[in-house]
Amino acid sequence: MVPPFSKTKFGTIYEFFVTLHNVVHFFSIVNLIIRILSLLKLMLRFVQIPYLLDLYQDIIQKEFILNAEANKTIL
Repeated sequence: MVPPFSKTKFGTIYEFFVTLHNVVHFFSIVNLIIRILSLLKLMLRFVQIPYLLDLYQDIIQKEFILNAEANKTIL
């Protein structure tokens, strides 16, 4: 039951504070989601860099081997 407070353009003052409360909760949930996503992005950066470095080293080693084989065939 909504207490019969004075009417405003929002309905009653009670309804206004309930709406304000819901809006604050909504934005706190959005803020929490943004923080979780930024934390995941940070974790992904630290996980991905060593993986990319390993991949880069593998590519360089294969390229070095291919160049060595090409030099052998030329000689």
